[in-house]
Amino acid sequence: MRRIYKIVLILLSLFIHEGYGQMVCADVPEWTQNTYAQGTLMRLNGSADVYRATSTTAAPLTDQNSRCDDGHWNWPSCNGENWQQWDIVGTCSACSAPNTGSIGNTQTICFGGNPSAITNTNDGGATTFQWEKSTTSATTGFSTISGATISTYDPGVLTQTTWYRRKGGDCTPTQWALNWTTAVQVIVRADLNSGSIASGQTICSNTSPTAFTNSSSPTGGTGSYNYQWQKSTTSAGAGFSNISGANSSTYNEPG
Repeated sequence: MRRIYKIVLILLSLFIHEGYGQMVCADVPEWTQNTYAQGTLMRLNGSADVYRATSTTAAPLTDQNSRCDDGHWNWPSCNGENWQQWDIVGTCSACSAPNTGSIGNTQTICFGGNPSAITNTNDGGATTFQWEKSTTSATTGFSTISGATISTYDPGVLTQTTWYRRKGGDCTPTQWALNWTTAVQVIVRADLNSGSIASGQTICSNTSPTAFTNSSSPTGGTGSYNYQWQKSTTSAGAGFSNISGANSSTYNEPG
């Protein structure tokens, strides 16, 4: 019993000390009838046990058992001509990377607007996620969004057009999908500039001013504009109220 306990401790110590952690079986090659470089990781066909080569090719042994000396495995056999010594260092997981999946909710918003969340249309079998964004294009200029690790993403307030994409992962350690999703674009319209009207004028009492004209048209936004005129008898910065019906780019004060 003491010997068995000692072997278990040795194997557990190797597993932790070597830092292999939980490996994915697809990343560990299956053994073939070859001699491997010392330090190579390998597993038997169909097995989840992972071994590390602890020797180069060694001399033949006479013991007929596979386990030839204190806690080591030797292949192809202990009395063969080219056996090699291996130690078990852990197990691997058959878990595999998820598919790419897909995201949605392309939209157009005003400058400084808050778009609705980018949605998950297919998670591809992933259980964890990583999002990226770009203000360059749908394929370049992407950078990681810190903390964005769920299937959807809420961008928050935006002032420029931005593309978003996502990659899914699964397993321990995480196995990431081969590709990023097709990027989803949030179009941000240009900031609205209200334009300008002609300068003021001086008139006599009880006379009508000439029409107030449009000096420069608005820019930005959707490109389609509505107008509302106001007036004040207080100052240039206070006391303004809407002028009913004054909804064109110019305004003519009734006489």
